[in-house]
Amino acid sequence: MLTGPKRRRRRKKPDVEETTAFLHGRRVPLVSLSDIPLMDVRTLNELGEHDIIYAHQLAACTREDVGKFSNFGAKATQICRDALVSAGFGKPEW
Repeated sequence: MLTGPKRRRRRKKPDVEETTAFLHGRRVPLVSLSDIPLMDVRTLNELGEHDIIYAHQLAACTREDVGKFSNFGAKATQICRDALVSAGFGKPEW
């Protein structure tokens, strides 16, 4: 029995991990809050309860959103502000 040349199967390109996100109509880097040294575990856990795991998600929060976080006082708010500034997102309005 004769067989033809072997055909190589094309491999699918691996899914490219997204490195940017949109914030207020512009592209911003996708930075995990856990990668920012200023963030403490308690603040990360509270933000995680509200499904906020990236810096652009935190930067998109309003003053009312931040006010709804339980156990989130002045110290945690200041930590988040400092973390956003260090990640290059600027100082939030809250």
